[in-house]
Amino acid sequence: MQKAVSEYENYADTAIAEVKLTTKGTDYEKTCDIVLILDDSTSVYTPAPEHTEKTRAQVIREDALLFSQKILEINPENRISVIK
Repeated sequence: MQKAVSEYENYADTAIAEVKLTTKGTDYEKTCDIVLILDDSTSVYTPAPEHTEKTRAQVIREDALLFSQKILEINPENRISVIK
């Protein structure tokens, strides 16, 4: 697995960073169980700096949904749970 973290320009003020994980696999037929833990603190209900019309919570939810859709496209038998 390869990992890369890029801090956004105003990281000290926003605490927003981009995390990329890259893996390679050969057996996509196996199912996986995934648990997403989403931040629900009061700070996520403030405007997201890169999305002035959305809160951080909205961006988190949208990204979690997109992630889940991609995982289920790979294998509909995969299981995803969300903890908030």
